[in-house]
Amino acid sequence: MSENRRERRHEKRRFKKFMNKDWNVKLWSVPQPHEHTFEGRGYESLYHFTCGDRLNDILKYGIIFGDVLMRDDEGFNAPCFTTEGHKHNPMFFPEERFPFSVRDGLIRLTVESPKDQDNLINLGWFDSVYCHKYIKDGYGSHGKLHKKYGDIDKQYFYKGHIEPSKISGIKIWDEKTKKWERLRKTDKEKICSKYENATYPLTLEQPNFLRIVGFQHNDYTGMVHKYNYENAHKDIFHDFYVLSDFFCFVIQQNMEVPQVLEVYSAYKKTMMERFDKENFTWEDILEVLLDIIHFYNLILKGVRFKDEKEGFPLEEIEWEEYAKKFAEKYGDYRKWLIDYRKSTLDDYVEEEEKVA
Repeated sequence: MSENRRERRHEKRRFKKFMNKDWNVKLWSVPQPHEHTFEGRGYESLYHFTCGDRLNDILKYGIIFGDVLMRDDEGFNAPCFTTEGHKHNPMFFPEERFPFSVRDGLIRLTVESPKDQDNLINLGWFDSVYCHKYIKDGYGSHGKLHKKYGDIDKQYFYKGHIEPSKISGIKIWDEKTKKWERLRKTDKEKICSKYENATYPLTLEQPNFLRIVGFQHNDYTGMVHKYNYENAHKDIFHDFYVLSDFFCFVIQQNMEVPQVLEVYSAYKKTMMERFDKENFTWEDILEVLLDIIHFYNLILKGVRFKDEKEGFPLEEIEWEEYAKKFAEKYGDYRKWLIDYRKSTLDDYVEEEEKVA
């Protein structure tokens, strides 16, 4: 048997074992050994990487978003950090689609180490114990690109909320000097004011996959719901989340029902297939909305039947009318974004006009 064939068979067996939930370790049943803790390893600096377009929200709400994946269809929200200070991309920002220059720079925040060290979890240890090396062995979409995304053995996530007061330093990457430079107060205020005063998002992004499939609702910060509520008026995909949030809420309340788990599994599989594309087009956005409507109506039938005596007030969504209203809203947003960028002499306008 050739070495490549033997390796493929080995990987296939490991993948089947990985996907077997009976083999999985119950979450948080194994305590983190001291030698893997931030203090145990003797680290001194803890960093959070972000972009300029996120800075205003972070300084207002703290560090509240972070994607911790356990497998393709399971994960939760917790702030993520690294002990590596060099320029890299531990947050997996889509640099190819949205260069850091378009997002007002790559920002490195220095964060005070939380006092409750038991809630600061080493990602490499967590991946090995609870996820069967999902990230290390490449079952996650990020694979083993350590040079680009960093070493997960030197990364941590925190089961809690990092308040703005815990941020002790802010630096921005300077492409000319190839160094981290301190972000001056005037520059910081300029960046924050730009995004605070904008009517809509200034970066044309796709819908939030993590929120749609419910991963962000498994939130260890206790701040995601507050953030979403207070910023709903700015979110161009709010119409998506009204339905997907309700869907995920119903799912979480009925996880013991096998039929509900089957529906949720099908929903996540559908969404993963939709979002597994490098170039997300308008047609893809619309397909995501139609899928959300389909599963919303599907789960709503079960809820209404279950609570029929109580007269459950929600009605099924008529997809054509709902999609048409969103298309009009999205079209207005695209026109507003182009006009905004023209008025600010943004060099990125020409590219936006081509796809408008």
